[in-house]
Amino acid sequence: MIIKVDQSKCSGCKKCIEICPVNAIEEDIVSIDMSRCIKCRSCAVSCPSKAIVIK
Repeated sequence: MIIKVDQSKCSGCKKCIEICPVNAIEEDIVSIDMSRCIKCRSCAVSCPSKAIVIK
């Protein structure tokens, strides 16, 4: 499973950063560090603009 941020949809609200239990989301350009991600999907569920895509 790969989790990506569609930058064209991201509003920059940072809800995903706040909810990530392992701090796997980089704040500068809202990207997910897959080496730290535990694939809990909390970021995707919390994203109001549906910018986080799970493949």
